[in-house]
Amino acid sequence: SAMVGHFHQMGFYASGFRTEQGLIALLSGFPSQPASTVIRHFGKFENLPHLGRILSDNYYTNNYYYSGNLSYANTKSYLYAGGFTKIIGEEHDWKNKTRWGAYDEELFNYHLKHASEDKQPFFSIIMTSTNHEPFDGKVEKVFSGEGTTSDYKNTSYYTDKCIVNYLREAKNKPWYSNTLFVIVSDHAHSYPRHHAHNVPLRHHIPFILFGDVIKPEFIGSVIDKTASQVDFPAIILNQLKIDSKDFKWSKNIFDNKSPQFAFYSFDNGFGLITPEEYVIYDHNK
Repeated sequence: SAMVGHFHQMGFYASGFRTEQGLIALLSGFPSQPASTVIRHFGKFENLPHLGRILSDNYYTNNYYYSGNLSYANTKSYLYAGGFTKIIGEEHDWKNKTRWGAYDEELFNYHLKHASEDKQPFFSIIMTSTNHEPFDGKVEKVFSGEGTTSDYKNTSYYTDKCIVNYLREAKNKPWYSNTLFVIVSDHAHSYPRHHAHNVPLRHHIPFILFGDVIKPEFIGSVIDKTASQVDFPAIILNQLKIDSKDFKWSKNIFDNKSPQFAFYSFDNGFGLITPEEYVIYDHNK
């Protein structure tokens, strides 16, 4: 069954609906697949291009700050294969955790304390956990009501607040002035508006570029393009004047000749979004 619709919201989209799909899309520029994930297959994910490997060839150090289970979906193996040398997970003595990992505040503080040990230039990922289902972190209740919708909104508010506090503190660090901060999700969720699993808005995520390295004329501007996680390698490498040809699915959205579209998949189907319209193929319908 195919659904076709007209759509006038530019934006940035997740390739899939699981963390492991988002990681592969962002670092290997590889689209997610329905029903399976490439990271779970040894012999396959090692053959994908990897942003970490290319940055490491260009003298960057790669660091992954996380607080959860790194063996889940072969995450640690995939990062090692991509040239990540510092990988922090649940084995660290975190003081305060949900079932998925340390509270975001503690994770961000850990990065602020230890980033100065990372050899520059560095490419570091901070993977947060508190805004993960079942959204049961003990956080400030800004939104009233019981149930998953308000829990989702409260943990989202908490993560936003932690990001703002982190960036304020980072301003005092010597590495701040030459760092580009990228704020992006691994995937979105049906909450809080109960989006159906197959529609474009279910996969709509933030993509924010922040920092002193951004030219003044671009600060505060909105990127009016349709793009997705798989475009991240081409975007970053082209800004660094490094060849991105290994990433066949990835496109540089700042090149006006580049086509605009986003592809996403769900458990038994996929969708394609352009600035004008979208098409969804759902094999369950």
